[in-house]
Amino acid sequence: MKLARNLMVLVLVGGLGCGLVAVAAGCDKDDEDKAPTAKPADKPATKLCDKPRAKEVKQPGTNLYWLRYSIGQRLLGSSCQGMAEQMSWDGAMIACPKGYRLPTREEFMSLLGGCDADARGGRNGHCNECAKSSMCSSMFGEDIEWYWSSSSYATNSYYAWVVSFVTGSVIYSDKGLDKYVRCARSGQEKKAAAAEENARREKHAKSKDVKQPGTKLYWLRCPLGQRWTGSSCTGKAKEIKWKKAMIACPKDYRLPTREEFVSLLGGCDADVPGGKIGYCNDCAKSSRCSSMFGEDRSYYWSSSSYAPAPSVAWVVGFGTGSVSGGVKDDGRVVRCARSGP
Repeated sequence: MKLARNLMVLVLVGGLGCGLVAVAAGCDKDDEDKAPTAKPADKPATKLCDKPRAKEVKQPGTNLYWLRYSIGQRLLGSSCQGMAEQMSWDGAMIACPKGYRLPTREEFMSLLGGCDADARGGRNGHCNECAKSSMCSSMFGEDIEWYWSSSSYATNSYYAWVVSFVTGSVIYSDKGLDKYVRCARSGQEKKAAAAEENARREKHAKSKDVKQPGTKLYWLRCPLGQRWTGSSCTGKAKEIKWKKAMIACPKDYRLPTREEFVSLLGGCDADVPGGKIGYCNDCAKSSRCSSMFGEDRSYYWSSSSYAPAPSVAWVVGFGTGSVSGGVKDDGRVVRCARSGP
């Protein structure tokens, strides 16, 4: 009944086959039969990593290690799951996980190779595309389009260098535009990063809330009704009506907005940013959500009312990625958050 009362529009997209979850080596009919139903999306379909074992791969002849997946994806077995996320340069500069960073223009160029005189001279130019670069293709296969580098354009600080794995272009771009993010680290950073990560994990386990990366938002680890033990949530999550949910969070916490839930899941289709019913990544396929909450499949109230119908509020499904409406007199689970430093 709860799902039936959601104001949800399901759009079945045909002809995508393995597009949203395609393995770089190709997919056949059997693969298509096994692929999950595709969701509407305004971004190009993203490929899966074709050779992953560890989460990173070393660039031959260098001391540079690259994450196999783009930000927004996560590594599951032998493939990258989820939609790669696009963001502004400022967001990209803080999007990489602990111990990793946004690569420089020169590091991207060394990966692609075959760069022309303009690119080597610090101007707009071209290198090999990833598919035609023996180094890049052996590490990532045929990759997606534009990636941010960490290098600002020297002549104008409003621009930064971007690199296309599809065309090999190396050009500068407005920092406010959205591009994809791939992260790397230098080999000597590994021990320091491991020590820092261990300390972070220890502190993280003791805290009752967790900070969403790249934001000032702190989320309680457990839904209302459950308790954090230091390693997991125990108890049973409560489903309550929206009006009660609005005042149910403990002191200093509140019911998150629709937009805050959307930023947590990421990878949203064109309808969601436009304020319509749509889909984002489900929690398990969202690098942010899954790292914070694991494979949560609950439906959560947001604090945002649904404008066309006062008796309806926005509900976000962690199991499906759905962003839809729910009748306020129905019961949904509550997850609380607070703004912090």
